[in-house]
Order: sequence, then structure tokens, then C-alpha cells
Amino acid sequence: MEERERSACVRTIYGIFLAMFTVVFGALFAIAAAGIYDGGTGVYSREIVGSRLKELIVPAIFWGIAVILGFLVSVLLPAREEKRRGDVRKTIRRLSRRIPQGESAEFLAERKKLDRIVWVRYIAWGACALFSVVAAVISAVYLFDAAHFAGTDPTAEVKKLVGACLPWIGTALLMCCAAVVVETVLAGRELAATKKLILLGKGAPLPQNAHMGAEKVRDLLSSAWTIFVLRLVVFALGLTFFILGIVNGGQQDVLFKAINICRECIGLG
Repeated sequence: MEERERSACVRTIYGIFLAMFTVVFGALFAIAAAGIYDGGTGVYSREIVGSRLKELIVPAIFWGIAVILGFLVSVLLPAREEKRRGDVRKTIRRLSRRIPQGESAEFLAERKKLDRIVWVRYIAWGACALFSVVAAVISAVYLFDAAHFAGTDPTAEVKKLVGACLPWIGTALLMCCAAVVVETVLAGRELAATKKLILLGKGAPLPQNAHMGAEKVRDLLSSAWTIFVLRLVVFALGLTFFILGIVNGGQQDVLFKAINICRECIGLG
């Protein structure tokens, strides 16, 4: 048992180290790319790109060695296979139908606790959805306003675009991550509260399920067939736009832009 715990500790520590090393190396690469893009010369060539990327040779070698060592650690110290947990949300929905009509003070207090957990979860996802819509609308308004791109300096226009849209998009992404964390934390508490309510109200009659229609709609939306149909619709839309782009000659525009990028920006021409 001690050997297994020691192996898990080594894997965890090395995983944290490799993740931090990857983040640092990615930040260095982003800084180098930003230096290439905003070098002040206005010209992109192999010499400029090579001089910037040459500074990352040593960190890249060490990062590659770290990745190889991580692979060796995973092979020599394999993780213990654990039983896969089911979907907690489905379990909560299934058990919520078995909550009886209790009337004791302890039952009612636990019921209020469960309702608060559910409301906090709804508020978290509602705030995430609302802010995401606001961020999307603000970014779209900026992008579709031609007056914001009237200048002749592409670098300055891109900087203004990033400064105007990135804070909104980044904040929306952080709120979505926070909502996922809240969902994960509250799922366990909601499951425990639901089981406790079932135990406290044991022997009491089950309530008339007034939300059976909503449950059926929820199960229908989360069914495999519904997901398959949605994927099929998205695939059909993508294929339709792909065909329309070919008919309208969009592939020629993409080809010309690729040629211009290679000849003018990267400096291969």
C-alpha cells in the first residue's frame, strides 16, 4: 500500500511540474511570437523568425526531455485502474423522484438546504450564460463595425481588436470554468442531501410528481438520439456552407491569401 501511495505521489508531483513547465514554455513561445509580430520593422523574414525562435532552443530541448521522462514515469509507475463513476447528475435526477413527502422539522430543514444548493447551481450557470451572451454581443458589435478597422496599420488594428474583445471573452471563459467548478462541488452535496431526504422520509408517501413533464423533456434532450440528431444537423450545415463556399469560388480566395502570407508575411517568397 505504501509503494502504491509513493508511486501516486511521484506521478502527481511530476505531473504538476510538467504542467507548470509547459505553461512557462508556452508563455515564452507566445512572447517570442509577439516579438516577431511587433518587432517594429514591419517585415517578416526567415532571419527575423529564426533569431527569435533560436532563443527558445534550450527551453525546447529541456521541455522535450521532460515530456519523455513523463512518459517513462507513466510506464514505470502506472496508475491504479479505478472503477469508473457514473453520471452524478443522472443519479440525482433518478433519486429525486423518490423523495417522499416528509413533514418533520429535520426533513423540512434538509429540504431547504437542498433547494438552496439547486438555486446556487442555477444562479451560477445563469450568470455564466448571461455574461457569455453579453460578451458575444459586444465582440460582434466591434467586429462588424467597419469604422474600427479604418486604419492602415494592421498591427495597431489587431491590438485594438484584442484590447476591445479579449477581456470580455476571457472573463466569460473564466465564468464558465467557475460554473463548472461550482457544478462539480455542489453535485456531491446535492447527492448527499437527496439521499438524506429519502432516509428521513422513509415510509412517507411519494409526492405527486408535478415535474414529470419537465423530467421527460430533460431526458429527451439528453438522450443519445437527440445528441446524434444535433450532430447530424451541425454536420449538414457545415457541409452546406462548405459546398456554397466552393460554388462561390471561396477556395480561390483562401489560396491567394495563403500565397500572400507565405510570400509577404513569413518571407518564404
